Amino acid sequence: MRQILTLGLIGALISCFSVSIVAQDVDKKDEEKTETATEQELFNSTAAAFQAKKFEEAEEGIKELESRFPESLRLQTIRYQGYIAYARSGKYEDAERHITTIVDGIVKQLPTKPGLAASLPRYTSSMLNIMRRTGKADQAREKLDQILVAIDKANDGKNPGLSSGYSSLIYNKAMLIAAERPNDAFELVTAEATKARKALEDNPKDSSVMQWYTSTSFAQVRVASSAAPDQFVKLRDTYLEAVAALAGEQNENVSLFAASLSAHTYSISTLVSDLSSENLDRAEELLESFNQHVKGIDPKNAKMKSVLPNAKRSLQSVAARIAGGKKHLALYGTDAIGLDAEAWVNGEPLVQEDLTGKVVLLDFWAVWCGPCIATFPHLIEWNEKYADRGLVIIGATRYYKYDWDSEGKRIKRDPKLTAAAELAAIKQFADHHQLTHRLMVTPAKSTFQTQFGVRGIPQAVLIGRDGKIRLIRVGSGPASAKALHDEIEKLLAEPEQ
Repeated sequence: MRQILTLGLIGALISCFSVSIVAQDVDKKDEEKTETATEQELFNSTAAAFQAKKFEEAEEGIKELESRFPESLRLQTIRYQGYIAYARSGKYEDAERHITTIVDGIVKQLPTKPGLAASLPRYTSSMLNIMRRTGKADQAREKLDQILVAIDKANDGKNPGLSSGYSSLIYNKAMLIAAERPNDAFELVTAEATKARKALEDNPKDSSVMQWYTSTSFAQVRVASSAAPDQFVKLRDTYLEAVAALAGEQNENVSLFAASLSAHTYSISTLVSDLSSENLDRAEELLESFNQHVKGIDPKNAKMKSVLPNAKRSLQSVAARIAGGKKHLALYGTDAIGLDAEAWVNGEPLVQEDLTGKVVLLDFWAVWCGPCIATFPHLIEWNEKYADRGLVIIGATRYYKYDWDSEGKRIKRDPKLTAAAELAAIKQFADHHQLTHRLMVTPAKSTFQTQFGVRGIPQAVLIGRDGKIRLIRVGSGPASAKALHDEIEKLLAEPEQ
């Protein structure tokens, strides 16, 4: 009996001990759940602080995340949110600090995690942009070279992901030196495109290699638009045809088709849209070809869910550009409408009679438009060169509620800005960029832009001495500049009416 009781007591103790262990396990799991929830809550509160521009609070949140969760994947995300918040607030040094931390972290992990190379170009581009904004162009070049060396060292020559990331960053380097050394820039991207093309020939069914090929070839085309304009058209058309053919051949392989579709989507949203200003028939042909590819896609295919919506949006965007191009063609040879100005900046007001017998270049622009600013050197040159021969350049813009930061030498959004203050800001902006032509601000409900078919800026409209529309070009770049320059020369050579 005593033995039975003893055994029963031992069993009870074992049972209690087991329950205790289970309870400890449950408590441990509960703690882990609580810890995970705390990480999420900390991330959310830090993100909210950045959004509310409570920067001290946000920085404390990042420090706590780093201390308690050093391996957290959310650290990269929250630092990028910090970069965006600081950049939008004009705190560029702080923005640079966060984006550089992200880039350095990725580079450090490349030897063991080569897949991270896919995200490196995007973050590096942001870092380089912010460094240039803070006057560190030379340091940006040095930093980029260091990253390229790190990728090259981590790559065994057989990793398309690393090779693609390397090539994307070579494009960044090319753009950094394109203005000073255009031939060197073009040679850089051409060398990468050649390597990728050879790799695709050797591995035609590897989706990573295809993405490498399409990204490097596209970079070659884009650099050629400024660095090698004599080769641009041929390279562009060859590239578009090659990508369309790849998309058509890969219907049986979903991964390959997704890769080629992504490339084709990006291509038509830029290159085919460019064609809408010079060759509408060719643009429509390429657009229809892409339409046929997209129509054959199964919307339920999981691998297509990430690329199909983008493809459809690009189709709509390009179709709208082509429609705009047709409207522009319909305007050719028609009488230009009269000026509609609420205010003038950078010169005395003009009336319609002042333009009689003149060649007029209407430049539709805005202070926040980067491509518009890229056209300024041409406008300054043409105004100086042709004003005495009868060219009148007018920059047409609207009120956008942007003030001028005299200390930072940049624009800044101010929803409460008055019209008078904005006119003063536009004048300061014009002085900063050394603009010499008149700037016209249209009334709030003006149809001036609409009647010239303005859908995107910059848009240039050339009007002959007879008052009729002769040429419309959308966008910046060497091709547009050359077309406008040649037409200006032609129109100025015509006799006055």
